[in-house]
This record gives sequence, structure tokens and C-alpha cells, in this order.
Amino acid sequence: MSNKTIRIFWLSLFLLFFTLGGVKNIKADSFPARLSFRPQDNIRILDGREEWINADFLPELSEGSLGEESKILAEPKIFGYIVQFVDEPLAISKKQIKNNSFDNNEITLKITKERQNFESKFLSNKTSLSKRVSNFDRKIKREFKNVFNGLALDISAQEAEEIKKLDFVKDVYPDYEVSVFLHQSAPLINADDVWNLGYTGDGVKVAIVDTGVDYTHPAFGSCTTEEFLNGDCEKIIGGHDFVNNDNDPMDDHGHGTHVAGIVAGHVDSVITGIAPDALLLAYKVLNSAGSGSWSQVIAGIEQAYIDGADVINLSLGGIGDPDDPVAQAVDNIIEVGVVVVAAAGNSGSSYRTINTPGVSRKAITVGASSKTDVIGSFSSRGPIIWDNKSLIKPDILAPGVLIKSAVPTGSCILCDSSGYKSLSGTSMATPHIAGVVALMKQTYPDWTPEEIKMALRNTSIDLNYDYVTQGYGRVDALAATQLTSRPPLAKIIESSYEVLGEVDIVGTATSSNTFDNFSLYYGESFRPSEWKLICDSNTPVIEEILCSFNTSLINNGEYLLKLEVKDDLGQISRDYGLIRVNNLGITSVGNTNNYIKSGINVIKGYIYIPNLEEYKIEARIENGTDWQEICHESELLVPDILCSFDATGLENGKYDFRILATIDGGDIIYSGNHGVVFIEELMDNWPIRKDCFREIYVTPVDLINNGQKELLSIDSRDCGPGWNNGKIITILGNSVDTNIFRLYKDGVELRTTDHLGCLPLTILNQSIFTPLSTYTPENLKYFGVIDSGGNF
Repeated sequence: MSNKTIRIFWLSLFLLFFTLGGVKNIKADSFPARLSFRPQDNIRILDGREEWINADFLPELSEGSLGEESKILAEPKIFGYIVQFVDEPLAISKKQIKNNSFDNNEITLKITKERQNFESKFLSNKTSLSKRVSNFDRKIKREFKNVFNGLALDISAQEAEEIKKLDFVKDVYPDYEVSVFLHQSAPLINADDVWNLGYTGDGVKVAIVDTGVDYTHPAFGSCTTEEFLNGDCEKIIGGHDFVNNDNDPMDDHGHGTHVAGIVAGHVDSVITGIAPDALLLAYKVLNSAGSGSWSQVIAGIEQAYIDGADVINLSLGGIGDPDDPVAQAVDNIIEVGVVVVAAAGNSGSSYRTINTPGVSRKAITVGASSKTDVIGSFSSRGPIIWDNKSLIKPDILAPGVLIKSAVPTGSCILCDSSGYKSLSGTSMATPHIAGVVALMKQTYPDWTPEEIKMALRNTSIDLNYDYVTQGYGRVDALAATQLTSRPPLAKIIESSYEVLGEVDIVGTATSSNTFDNFSLYYGESFRPSEWKLICDSNTPVIEEILCSFNTSLINNGEYLLKLEVKDDLGQISRDYGLIRVNNLGITSVGNTNNYIKSGINVIKGYIYIPNLEEYKIEARIENGTDWQEICHESELLVPDILCSFDATGLENGKYDFRILATIDGGDIIYSGNHGVVFIEELMDNWPIRKDCFREIYVTPVDLINNGQKELLSIDSRDCGPGWNNGKIITILGNSVDTNIFRLYKDGVELRTTDHLGCLPLTILNQSIFTPLSTYTPENLKYFGVIDSGGNF
């Protein structure tokens, strides 16, 4: 059957269905409509969830809710592009060779051959690129081979798109900006008790990838520049400057010095770092203003690997997700045995605000708490949701409020004539954890990064915040260094965030000791008051299916997953995951983006419940208490069509719609609420909407004096890759022959230019963004139109 025939067939079914009355038409006056529609003055930003199609429908913030207002973010700077080749980087291939070989001579020969093959392919890839990019050699900023395989190039977006099509290129990423995170703590985390046991981080190499470190500071032994360059310093034993491309990573900002002091600085009666005898490696990847690029950070991570770092501290971050180049480099270096500690970021207190590299799957991601164990208001929260995948972060908290540490005494942003300063931020919390890890590396020298991370989480102190705010709690250095055996491993491997029906939960539940059992649970909210068992077993699992979870038996919504793994010594390790169950839902009411008027309106949606007995649709005034049934069916007779109803008689206003599905046994499953706006004055078939990123809606107004209200929206970002310099306006209702609008206020044209992208108008002057929120029919007095021929 042809596609055309299929379409005609379904259309015939649809018409037959309505003709025979298969979908009930319910009069709107069967439920009350007391809320009159009034133009609102405020502008709010959509969070991108399907069920909230208008900003005024955003739910109030509550624990476990992701429906908070998103922020209009500043446009991130791009410093060219990072090209990733398809082959694994050298560090990963070396590990694979070591894991699959037993003879040392064989390992050496295979690694040598692998490096030769790698270098040959790398050169071939560069040669191919040089034929497609003019002045290619001049545009190479950096080469990556060990923890990331690729190049950083100073090329245009158009060149990046062309390169992405090549078969030896895995992906191409903007080289985004990263920056520092700013905003006596050793006794608080019991580090001084660890020193008394003889563990001070002696001999452990900690890399500070930051703005550099002032190695002349007394906290690091007052080393001279000549001594440092000759490799004669006792504390800071090496480093590199990837900003000025030399071997002198002197700090000209102050942030890196402060971070290094928290890890391992020491001046009697002034400061003592968490691991005072640890050795430091200094890599300057951020400039004197505290900013740099993805490629510079990756270069610092690569060099730390080459120089034999045991621990890497990353108190920096920027836009990204767990699949970006920085996060990949972090995961790769952890895979070969280096522990990486990364700041969550200072974008709190909202959820979903963690930055890269804190989004890395394998990194220890750190949030900040005060000395009284109160979460820092600035500390970024999880979860991390991207590409329909989810990850629970942060992992742990550490002191990050008003932490005193070393800074340079010269002239720089954080310099101070005293040589010391108190600063706040997850940047300050992160080196606390890096220091504790150094203590643990001395205590347990053969433990893997995964085991160290698990031990840190297992021994942390619960501060009673939800798990995407505090992770597993605030670090306890003493407890983390007093374990008598390796912890069991618990890991839920990321799966789809939005799920329906039967779901396989994949993970690892194992132990180096005798394995006892694992249990998998689910619970509502980010701090469930009750955990319900999904399955348990006394058989260990390594990156395989733990069990299957039938989500069709529970309501729509977000659920935490908890995996508990127990060994024969009674040690318990935990890991958390996040899913959003979406087995039934309304996709649209009416045919104009959930804005309806009088007449028959079709409700579209889906129900994926195998044991469905019946369902009904209910509606209420937004946030009202009385739900009224508007249709009732025993089964979904036409795909995607739930029912229809007559909206005649409704008052202008906002309404919630939902589905109630009854399953075998009489249990009822609820969908989430779906927002709908009734505006009697809307023109037929309007509004028309361009789907881009987050949108901000302004009150519907009669822009063209035809007695009907049109909708105006503003988008904070462009539809395509990257970010737009201005704010974008879309007219969602207009006359038939008009395709571009120009707006005037009090006779003065708003500064606009025609925009050739997916939206028709760009406002270049951001200062007019706020006044737009107060536009009403009364103050929007002047309005001009340019038709498709350019005539005003």
C-alpha cells in the first residue's frame, strides 16, 4: 500500500469515526468557567516541556519539580571549533591492550604498534582536512591524542558543518568559553584527624587546572621562577601555561592559587590545606580575567595525564553536557586511573544548573555547603537531562562558603596585599574533595577511581536535602579513610529519561568482597519518603540488565531509582537514577497550539497502557479544585485522537486538562495536567507558532485593529545552533498578505532588523526587552506593517 493510500485510508477512518459518533461531543457548559481572561503584564519563560504550552501555565517550584522558570542566559563565547575523530584516544586503547594481554613484552610491542597506527591515522586525517580548509596549518590551535582524539581549529561555522560530514570525523563541537566559579574548614570535615593517623597526601600528585598557581607564595614554599622552570620546587613540581603557550603557569588572576592553597597549601597559624604534603602540578588554562576555552581545558587534562597526575581538580566550567568534548576527556582519563574532581557550578539554587565538566559521568561532582552545613544558595543543582538521558548529580558537598586561602600579592583580580583572601563558591568546595582524595590515595593506593568515589559517597554525612541538591551528603574525610575493605560497586547506567511501558534497568551490582545481594527501588520526588521495591537478587551484575520495570502500572511523573548493593561485610553502596514515566498524555487541544475558541475542538493524545479498561478526560479552571468530565471512552478507537468537545459557552481563561485511565483491577492512572487557553476573539486558524527553544509569551492584543486578538512571542535564543545576539519577536497572528511586522511605541520604531532565520524579526537593542513586558492595547498605539513586497 502506498503512503498516499495510507493517508487517505486514515482520513476516511477519521471522517467515519466522527460521522458515526465514535467520539462524544460534550458541551463546554458541563463544567464551570468563572475565570475571566485578563491581559497579564509579566513575561515568563517556557521550560520546554510539552504539557506547558504557555508561560503562564508554569507550575510553582517544589521539591522534585523541574517546572521552574528557565533563565535567559548570556550568549556564550565560541573560540573556534573542536573536531573529534572516530578512533579512541591513546590512553583508552593502551588500557584495552593491557587488559587483554598478560606478557609485558607483548604489551610493550602492541602499545608501540598502536601508537604508530594512531599517529599515521592522525596525520592522514589532518591531510584530508587540509584539503578542505584554507590555511589549515595556521588554523590549528591544539592537537589532542591521549584523553581525546581530535583538533581544536580556528574555523567558521560553515567550515565546521562541512567537516562534520567526513567519515573519519565523529563530531564537531563549538569551542565554548569556560570560566572560574567564585563565591579554617579542615576540622569541619575531620581532615585534621586524618593527619593524626599519618595520612597527609604525601607523594600524591594533584593537578590544578585553572588560572595557574603563584608558586612564589609562602604557602607553596616561596619557590623562585628560576627554580620552578628548572624543576627544583618541592611543592609545585611542574606545569604549563596553555594561555600564553609557555612553561611558566604563573597565576595572574588569583583563583588557581586560592584553589591550590585549599588542596595543599601550608603556612603555620594561617592556612593548612586538606592534604598538606601532596605535590602540585599547575596548568594555566584560564586567562587573567578567569576565562578560557574547552580546548584549553582539554589540553590541561592531557598534560596532567602525561605528567602522571593522580588527581585533577577542575574548579571551572561552562555550557555543556555529558557528551561534550571536555566531559569525554574527563571520563577517558578517569577510565585509565586518574581521579577527577569537578565543581558543580554557581548557578543555583535552581535545578538542572550543573556545568561541564561537572556533568561528567565519572567525575566526582562537588556542591558547596557552609561551615554550619547549610547548602550554598549559589551551589548548582542537578539532575542533568540531555538528549532524553538523565544523570543524578552532584555527588557530594564540601565547605565552599567564605574559605580562607592563599592569593597572589601583586596586581590581579583576586590579589591581596596580605597574600590571603576568603572566597565562596563551588570552586572552593572542589579542592576540599581533591585534598580528601589525595589522603585516600595515600591510604588506599591501589583503589580505582570508581572505588574512591563510592567510598566518599558511602561515608558522607546526610544533610537532609534532596539528592539532586546534596548528592550523598557532606564529605567526612576521617570516615572515608578508615574503611577496612573496598566498597561494593553500585551503578545505574543511564537510560532514557522519558519512558513508557516495560523498561529494562541496566547497571552494575558487584563487589570485590563476597557479594551478598542488590535491591532496586523507585520513589516519587527527589527525596522520596517511601521506596517501593522493583526487584532484588543475590546474583552480581556487571553492566547488564538488573531487572525490568513495568511503568504502565504507575502514574505519569518523575521517579528516582535507587540501587543498593550489599557485600558479606555489611557494606552498602547506593546509586540513583531518574526516569520520567509518560504512558499517557494530551498532546494538543484544538488545532492552534492549545489556544481554542467556540466550536468543536479535538483532543489529541496517547495512551500506552496494555491492560486499559476505560479512560476519561477531565478539565477544570486553572488551579481550580473541581474537575469536570468532558468525555469518556472504553478504548482508543482512532490513533492519537482521544475525543472531541464543544467549547461554546466557555469564558475567556486558562484551563487544565488531564486523562484518567482505569486499568485491570480498578486502579486509576493519571496523566499530567495540560494547559489550554480559551480566547473567543482569536482569528480562525491562529496563532501560528514557530517551535524554537524557550519562548516568552506576551499578552494577546489586537495588533491590527480587526477586533481579534493576536499573539506576540519573544524568543531568547535563535532556532539554529549557537546563540543569537538579540531577542527575537514572532507575530503569531497577522493578516493574510503580511509576513513581516515592524513595531512602534509612542511613534518611535523599536530597533529591529529583518531576520532571515526561522523567525521574522530580531531586536538588537536588548534594553527594550523589559518594556515589552508591559505592552497592552493602550500603550501599543503605533503599528506599522511591511508586506511581502517591501511596501510599508
